[in-house]
Amino acid sequence: MKIKIVFVFFIFLTNCYESRNIYFDAKIVEVIDDTSSVDHFNCSHPVCDPILQCGCPEGYMCTIIYENSSFSRVCVRPVGEKQEGESCNAYDCAPGLMCADDGICRKICKENSDCTRNGQCYRSIEGDDLFTCNVWCNLITGENCPEELKCVYIFKPDVPYFSDCHISTGNSGYLEDCNHASDCLQGMFCVSDVGKCGGYICSKPCQPDPVCPEEFPFCECNVGFGTIDGVTYGFCYID
Repeated sequence: MKIKIVFVFFIFLTNCYESRNIYFDAKIVEVIDDTSSVDHFNCSHPVCDPILQCGCPEGYMCTIIYENSSFSRVCVRPVGEKQEGESCNAYDCAPGLMCADDGICRKICKENSDCTRNGQCYRSIEGDDLFTCNVWCNLITGENCPEELKCVYIFKPDVPYFSDCHISTGNSGYLEDCNHASDCLQGMFCVSDVGKCGGYICSKPCQPDPVCPEEFPFCECNVGFGTIDGVTYGFCYID
């Protein structure tokens, strides 16, 4: 009796892709710039989608980084852990977030519904069709912003005022000149036509019942400023 021996060879094909290693924050970060050889399934973007988290190999996350004077989508691992509003460096924000140019993790978005706390999808990402959301914060205390940033109000046409963390541009005090909300100390607004002063000056907000500072006895709360994050604010002005 003849015995026929059949050898079966199994060949496992894997996706091949080029990656680069970056020494970052005392660890090695692996970055993939070209994902053309990765199975994209239903991912429509040629690199990856940081909102849907598709287009990257398993174990990687899709994010947007600022490198060589431009923003680009990349796949990175290990996956970041820092949450929205936390101080960050290029690669350490959690999936769905990016380390923005102001040094905090921001949620990547296409529209307002992608943002948390009824946020606004308004900060453009140069060279990309995506945006980032505002980070809700307390306008009086600065809560939810890192120490190096201020909580300010943002005005956009046809959109109610909303709060966001912003790079500080000055430390002007009460009734001192300003050009932007971030020029004033935390807890103050940069407002125009304040009483008889005119121009733009830093003024203390009110909500609207709390009295204005005792050292300015002729101040009172003008309730006509606006509603920000559901709170109606006024500001203290010279009568």
